[in-house]
Amino acid sequence: QTRRSGKFTSGEEFNVSHTRTTLARLARHAAHISPIFELERRVSGKPPL
Repeated sequence: QTRRSGKFTSGEEFNVSHTRTTLARLARHAAHISPIFELERRVSGKPPL
């Protein structure tokens, strides 16, 4: 059972994988940024998300 059962064109497959890598990159980026936001939130007295 391959996923190429006619549901996806190659363009759509590329978009899905590209979106996944972009999301992964954003998540990795957010992991670096979130401690800064946490500090700012604590300093400003806002509750953490």
